[in-house]
Amino acid sequence: MMDHSTIVNESKYKTQGVDATLEVLKRSARLPIPYNLALERLSEAGIDPNLPEVKTILRIIYQLGD
Repeated sequence: MMDHSTIVNESKYKTQGVDATLEVLKRSARLPIPYNLALERLSEAGIDPNLPEVKTILRIIYQLGD
């Protein structure tokens, strides 16, 4: 408790821990963008989605068959 009173400990440190945990959970709830949109974004970024390496990565992320 770092020599703080129980009230200070509860209000300061535990609240920050909960807030930090909620922030992490909010960010981890994102889902991948739709496949077609991913292809568009890759092209816009100058990445050829038809390269074998890129196709392999997309197959893994989107769980596509061969």
